[in-house]
Amino acid sequence: METENDGKRELLRDLSASVLSILKHPKLRLEKLKLYRQDNQWEAVSTELNRTNSKLSIRKFEILNNNSKYIITSNFLNLEVLEEVSLCITNETKTEIHKILHSDQCKALQMLTVNSFRREDTLIKGYPNFRHYLIPETEEYYEIEMEKECIRVEWMR
Repeated sequence: METENDGKRELLRDLSASVLSILKHPKLRLEKLKLYRQDNQWEAVSTELNRTNSKLSIRKFEILNNNSKYIITSNFLNLEVLEEVSLCITNETKTEIHKILHSDQCKALQMLTVNSFRREDTLIKGYPNFRHYLIPETEEYYEIEMEKECIRVEWMR
């Protein structure tokens, strides 16, 4: 008797196999690949790509979740083609950011975008362009205002 979970697992396995067969096509060239989240399905695909030494020809690679350490282990990216990487960093340590910036994938990039402004605790209600960052062990903070033409940083007490 097949359960609902068995059916979902089989569907995911079939979907992973389909995605994998498309990504492994030797003539595939992608302008942009956006990875919205890293779940078990994507992990299975990326593990297989790494295992088979497949290299994806992608010009722009975006990771829109908070697991940006992933770029360090993405050995399936063709570094001769990769030009731009966008990461979302929310809880990374200084050491992890340093590893990302000095990884082979990032050294030859024309552009690296790091989005660290998705922390909910920095948002100011009613002011979407403003962020507050507390200075540790004080009651002071930095206020950052981001506009289309400029960014303003102000130290507040």
